[in-house]
Amino acid sequence: MRCNHVVSLISDYLAGCLDRKTRAAIEAHLGGCPSCSAEADATRKLLASLASLGGRKAPADLWEAVHARVTSEQRERGLWRRWTLGPIVAAPAAVVAALLAAVLLWPSGRSAVDNSLGREYTYYLNSHWRLQRQQAFVDPDVVLVRAELQKSALVRDSGVQ
Repeated sequence: MRCNHVVSLISDYLAGCLDRKTRAAIEAHLGGCPSCSAEADATRKLLASLASLGGRKAPADLWEAVHARVTSEQRERGLWRRWTLGPIVAAPAAVVAALLAAVLLWPSGRSAVDNSLGREYTYYLNSHWRLQRQQAFVDPDVVLVRAELQKSALVRDSGVQ
């Protein structure tokens, strides 16, 4: 067995929860591996010290008491939320919904000029998309620098300052 597998089974080994074959394999490994046997000894000492602490046993009706307290607090919290948070949240939500409906349903005064601008804008977007698709694997910084250099060459050649 490997050490990581043995270390993961040490607690089960000490509690006696393993079958004979696995228990024998772990005992054989612990006999030849000092680090795993040290881990088993440390775990054994930890369990012994925890057992020496003792402890109080829970009363028989503990779960019923906890359950009753949790459900009563949930009921009280539910009433508070229903009467206070409900109107606080519902009123602004209704106002926002009404404003959204008014904006969406309000008749717009668009004219035929807007439609022609829409066609031109669509043409612009399509041509820009075709150019970007051609430059899909080009670094945008290089494209920017190239455009700036071309622009400066045009300005220099035209003599405009």
